[in-house]
Amino acid sequence: MAGLDILTVLFHSLLQDMGDMVQLEQGIRDRLVEHESLVDALLQEREQIRGSLFSRFAMCGKTNCVCAQGEKHGPYYVLSNRSGGEGAFVYLKQEQVGRVTNNPTLRAKGKAENLAGKIQKKVGQLEKVFEK
Repeated sequence: MAGLDILTVLFHSLLQDMGDMVQLEQGIRDRLVEHESLVDALLQEREQIRGSLFSRFAMCGKTNCVCAQGEKHGPYYVLSNRSGGEGAFVYLKQEQVGRVTNNPTLRAKGKAENLAGKIQKKVGQLEKVFEK
């Protein structure tokens, strides 16, 4: 009978852990949606964005993934910028890339920098979530 009680406790503990993981995943997804929204707002405010736009390809490290055979994931579009001696970068979606490359002048610089700061804050929050 004691073995059954232990199994019941372990099962309930496992269910609780699964619920926590679902909440964590949803929190990450919510922050990524908010991050994407902030990037869109930033791109709307800035007609010219200083920095470098480049694409990159990556390997996830899973042994059963196609990237383990050499076919990397991507392209991922990255906008990098250096300000005050510190580097920063943000990933862009394909539809955002044209907005970066086609805009000739900078406007609403202060508001754009404020949005960039919010993006960096969200990135920091995501990093903290992944550390848990």
